[in-house]
Amino acid sequence: MPQMSPLLWMLLFIMLNLNLLISITLNFYFKMFKLNKKKKKNNN
Repeated sequence: MPQMSPLLWMLLFIMLNLNLLISITLNFYFKMFKLNKKKKKNNN
């Protein structure tokens, strides 16, 4: 069984981290958006 190159491992690691980071960022923006909507509704 051929060993994976360190570069490939690094790439895989970076991709997983990016995926996690994007997921957290989107979740955060979605929460902020919902809060902004609620604030606007309360003002009206």
